[in-house]
Amino acid sequence: MTHAQRSPTAQILSFGSFKLIPHERALYGAGKRLHLGGRAFDILSTLVERAGVLVTKEELIATAWPDTVVEEANLRVHIGALRKALGDARGGTRFIESVVGRGYCFVAPVSQEAAPASDVNSGNGSPDSRDTPDSRDVIVLESSLVSGRSGMASRRMLGRDEQVGSIVEILTRHRLVTIVGPGGMGKTTVAHAVAAGTASEYADGLCLVDLASLTDPGLVPTALASALGLPVLSQDAIPDLIAHLADKRMLILLDNCEHVIEAAAVLVESIYDGATQVRILATSRESLRAAYECVYRLPPLEIPPAPARMSVASALRFSAIELFDERARASRADFRLTETDLALVADICRRLDGIPLAIELVAARVGLFSIACLSTQLDGLFLMNQGRRTALARHKTLKAALDWSYNFLPGNEQIALRRLGIFQGAFTFESARAVLAFEDVGGSDIFEILVALVAKSLVTVSVSAEVPMFRLLDTARCYAVVKLDEASESDLVCSRHAAHFCGLLAGGDPKTDRQIERQTAGDVVALYRRVVDDIRAALEWCFLPGNDLSCGIALSAVSAPLWFELSLMNEYRRYAQRALDAIARIEEPDGQTEMKLLLALGNALLHGTQPLASMENAFARCLAIAEKMGDWTNELRAVHGLFHAHYIHANYETAVQLAHRFGAVSRKNSAHGAGVLADRLLATSLHFLGDQAAARRHIERVLDAPSGPKTEAQSVGFLLNQRSAALTMLARILWMQGFPEQAMLRAAQAVEAALATGHTISLCHALALGACPVALWVGDIEAARRYKALLLEHAGKCRLLHWVGWANTYELVLTGNGSLDAEGAVDVADCAGSELLTPIQRETLSTFGTHRFSQKSIHSDARWSAAEQLRVEIEATMKAYPGGAAGTGEQVLLDAMNLARRQGALSWELRIACSLAKLMSDQGRAAEARALLNATYLQFAEGEGTADMRLAKSLLATLATG
Repeated sequence: MTHAQRSPTAQILSFGSFKLIPHERALYGAGKRLHLGGRAFDILSTLVERAGVLVTKEELIATAWPDTVVEEANLRVHIGALRKALGDARGGTRFIESVVGRGYCFVAPVSQEAAPASDVNSGNGSPDSRDTPDSRDVIVLESSLVSGRSGMASRRMLGRDEQVGSIVEILTRHRLVTIVGPGGMGKTTVAHAVAAGTASEYADGLCLVDLASLTDPGLVPTALASALGLPVLSQDAIPDLIAHLADKRMLILLDNCEHVIEAAAVLVESIYDGATQVRILATSRESLRAAYECVYRLPPLEIPPAPARMSVASALRFSAIELFDERARASRADFRLTETDLALVADICRRLDGIPLAIELVAARVGLFSIACLSTQLDGLFLMNQGRRTALARHKTLKAALDWSYNFLPGNEQIALRRLGIFQGAFTFESARAVLAFEDVGGSDIFEILVALVAKSLVTVSVSAEVPMFRLLDTARCYAVVKLDEASESDLVCSRHAAHFCGLLAGGDPKTDRQIERQTAGDVVALYRRVVDDIRAALEWCFLPGNDLSCGIALSAVSAPLWFELSLMNEYRRYAQRALDAIARIEEPDGQTEMKLLLALGNALLHGTQPLASMENAFARCLAIAEKMGDWTNELRAVHGLFHAHYIHANYETAVQLAHRFGAVSRKNSAHGAGVLADRLLATSLHFLGDQAAARRHIERVLDAPSGPKTEAQSVGFLLNQRSAALTMLARILWMQGFPEQAMLRAAQAVEAALATGHTISLCHALALGACPVALWVGDIEAARRYKALLLEHAGKCRLLHWVGWANTYELVLTGNGSLDAEGAVDVADCAGSELLTPIQRETLSTFGTHRFSQKSIHSDARWSAAEQLRVEIEATMKAYPGGAAGTGEQVLLDAMNLARRQGALSWELRIACSLAKLMSDQGRAAEARALLNATYLQFAEGEGTADMRLAKSLLATLATG
């Protein structure tokens, strides 16, 4: 039975000088409450409640770990911790006896007494209680180990029971184990817990040797001899040590070996060979590289994944969060972790790499700073925080811990570490070589230097990808940047860093990162995500006064695809404008670079909320340069940009002209990929002009192209995924032509195609222009809500204001400012802020409402929605003047129906037929009304469940009876 299952009993169990109170989940010794973890408490309670009876290992494991498979070593660790907490065997008193191979038995006499009523009522509701079913286990180490020669200070350890259990199990199979990890990771604490948990297994006890204070490696054997109480009678103490240890069964803990590592390796190899019953546990920031050594790399504390939404109780199951919470409470008595602060705390722990010391130091400042302030000031705080007065000197600040590592590095490794701090995230060996290969660090030495820094836990390496990826821990990186500034090397390294990434994105590194155009779409996105922080940092440095402006211009140009692929156009606009401002001051600028920047700026503006003039200016300037240079590729790109600028502002006739020009240039230069795109541009402009049949022919040519629709980036460098964009347009056309079910299918396929690419702009296009409006026109409100939510989520995440505007357009329809009734008709109030919508958005919105905009507010080129707008306008007029506008209304509706027929817009025709039928019915012309409506209704081969078809069917039934 676990502590989560056991019903607290209102009683006190006494044994020796201890009192166990199950309903409080508390153990008291000498009047003081002792700290036990949840699992340790369950084990003790089970043993005490069944005093004098053997409890098998299996039962105890099931009690402490009901839903987890664990090694027996984990149980031994907790039993060892309990024995230490109880002082088992001190003064001859025994509490817990081992029954070899079977389990454990509580052997001390136990008495019971009823708990006072006040104790029963108090339960375990103290706000500071950590002994809850969800809490992490805590292991308490008392004042000394068995040998009496090796003191261990008490230390409450959080979240390391799994690692301790693993190391205990490894020690049963390997006699030499080294716990490896960076400074502050808690190697010493874990090693002490392992020693405490296995103390009873060594007849000759334990011996701790802390080597941190040694400056002479030759004194390592002497330090061990002194800890063992042996006199040192010769210059070489190793033979005497071996003679003493030869028949001993004990555990030796060598702590902090990194700065005397070679001497430590010699010592442990000698002991391993000469004292076969001695086991050695070492801690170091790198492995000893000794014979027989088994290396255990201590992982960071557990951190919730990012992003993660969870309750405070759930978050406290992660050891990093629990440690932060406990240390923050110690710093400020009234501190309570709230769900509001939880995301910031998780981010802090993540940026501190889950390193316990770093988390402790930052959490200790909660008494002085808010969580938000800690988050924003983190880089400076974690280097300067003061630790516990009782801590070792190198652990009083994280800077001191890192200084300890840095000062023992050879000179070339110090140089490399501080220069690697320029990287914002993971980096390849080739990238490292680019910033390290100076006259003081030879290119042939760099790999060995990287390997050494990995071994010393200052750099991590991942070999899961095709190319090994290196990374400094964030804490080490921040420290390295400080050292880089102190060495006055920042500008030199930043220049190398910026030049390297400029060459990388230009396709100049064929060895490891390959040319961008030869990579798959997934490879490109992965590369861009990996390097975006480095590109951002490089650009910021380049544009600072006095830095490398020419590199900033070049990097702004070659990095444009990165910002668009990651949908970060709002951020990129600033860099592009900076570069263009710089080019304007150059007498003879490079035309190719200027065109790239103008195109990138124009396309970035397309996805914001900029006026037509801003976009048109950028693309027109690019077009003029391209024509002057005879550069047809950039001419196509400029025309493409102008097309989109005019089409989103509802200048459809101009858009058609630009689409034809695009096609003419592509045919003249035999650009097949651009030719396919020309068909899509024509289909788009013809659809919005109202020629649905011609639009469909062109869009089906795109989808039927022999090589299949490529992404625009694979053809001539445009923005959208071709397949998704083509399916989006086909969905709109199919709905117009009276195929609502096929339209919904194509709209869903467009969204799926965009999601598969991971390209946010393509997804926003598919949702805003296809899935959302088609779902609303069909009357599938739930689908429309899902699509709108998806659009708002992705557009908002990347701050794509143009697409956020589309989401808000649909929000007007789906919420209080516009809602569909059961039959799919729309009753929409006046649109607040409608002047901020683009013309195409206002047109789209007008197809869902009664009377929203005046005719003058809708662009004169509005062809695709004109028939529906006429219907909406006249219905509003007839509603405002009952009976007075019927004659005029009928003629307007007939004109609208004829327009819908000419455009091939059967769906608009059905809506108009319904309006006409209701008007005729009110005039007593039911038979005529039914014939008119039925003629349109019968043209539909699908869509019986759509809102418009249900309304038409209902009207026909009413007219038949009337």
